[in-house]
Amino acid sequence: MTADDVIEIIDLLEQKGIEDTIEATNLKTTRLLEMIIILLNRQSITAKELANRFSVSTRTVYRDIETLSLAGIPVCTSKGKRGGISLLEDYTLNKALLSKNESEGDCSSH
Repeated sequence: MTADDVIEIIDLLEQKGIEDTIEATNLKTTRLLEMIIILLNRQSITAKELANRFSVSTRTVYRDIETLSLAGIPVCTSKGKRGGISLLEDYTLNKALLSKNESEGDCSSH
């Protein structure tokens, strides 16, 4: 994934009118990008873990996953004891575009 791909994803997310305010859109966009980074660094994670991480409901996590999927990010979900949320195995992001903290999955300010 290139910088242009990330910009295109952000543009797609903003065009969909995800939130009513610019601040809320920026927060959601940041959360979506951080979700991608977390998923790149983990084999699988549960919706509950993501909800706790971002202080949102699991329903919001599932809406975010739907948004990522609509934007072309290959997100997979599986149910059951070993279920969770993951990216397709061969999906990669050019981590050279990210700072050290971002590439380690810690790009939030909290």
